[in-house]
Amino acid sequence: MLDKAMEEVLQQNGEGMMIKDPDSAYERKRSNFLLKVKQFEDDEATVIGYEDGTGRLEGLTGAIKVRDKNGIEFKIGSGFDDAQRAKPPKIGTVVTYKHQGVSKGGKPRFPIFLRIRNDE
Repeated sequence: MLDKAMEEVLQQNGEGMMIKDPDSAYERKRSNFLLKVKQFEDDEATVIGYEDGTGRLEGLTGAIKVRDKNGIEFKIGSGFDDAQRAKPPKIGTVVTYKHQGVSKGGKPRFPIFLRIRNDE
């Protein structure tokens, strides 16, 4: 049932759904009784550079610059913990990321780092 409802939302160009605990009252703020459900796609790209962090991330990596299999270059700046920001994936490393579709220019929307591809 949830899958069918999500499919209908996505067909109407919606991003996802909010699911509320039926026994909770509505709150006009972030709530522990709401669950945001979005559909993500994942893909891979090769690290080609870095962007320095600012603010709390000063001295760490703020984002990695990557190139996908279609030659599209973009940055991935979320999904990292501080240890990964201190020692980011090396240039040439293939990483897996998730995103919410692509822009008209072919760049992934809201890319989030997941892991380094492990070719063992």
